Amino acid sequence: MEQAKVEDASKPTEDCLPAHNFRTLLDDLATLTYDVCHTALNSNAKIVMTIRPTPVQEKAFCLLNLGRPVSSNRPGLARITP
Repeated sequence: MEQAKVEDASKPTEDCLPAHNFRTLLDDLATLTYDVCHTALNSNAKIVMTIRPTPVQEKAFCLLNLGRPVSSNRPGLARITP
């Protein structure tokens, strides 16, 4: 029985993404970051940096109807707000 679970988990999903259980999916989603930074030159300026989500993260956001993360179409994104 345990070996069957291991074999099922090693197979990709229909859309070629790695299979996850709830715990591993949460671990994967926890790696998406959203950082807000400030500089010494202008402490009022806010720099927001996000990373590109993995395909699994992108799929999870779509399934939850949360829309696409801000940086999903670029390798990385920094927005500067004065």
